[in-house]
Amino acid sequence: MIRYLMIAALLCIGSCTRLDCNDWNSSGFFEKATAADVRRCLAAGADIEARAQDGWTPLLVAASFGAAETVAALIEAGADMEVRTGEGWTPLHVAAGFGDAGVIATLIEAGADMEAQD
Repeated sequence: MIRYLMIAALLCIGSCTRLDCNDWNSSGFFEKATAADVRRCLAAGADIEARAQDGWTPLLVAASFGAAETVAALIEAGADMEVRTGEGWTPLHVAAGFGDAGVIATLIEAGADMEAQD
């Protein structure tokens, strides 16, 4: 019996901590997501430019959570760095608004437009 429980626990290590790609492009996903989660969901067909009800794309949401590694993964996969919120904010504006130096640096290093105005 213990052997079966150990096998179940080992199998769960890889899958029980995975985020559900159906929750893609939500604050709940990006609050916990890693770059590996982003890559996995994109490989499974998640739309990199999907807009949530508020109009935000995954890159905008990730920028708001200070998730530099997930922001980098989205950029590497081709996310539009100049996409805008309904208020006219780019991901760089969002990162600056939340005061996250890591995301700001990631976006600037990737070529985000530092002259963009909202």
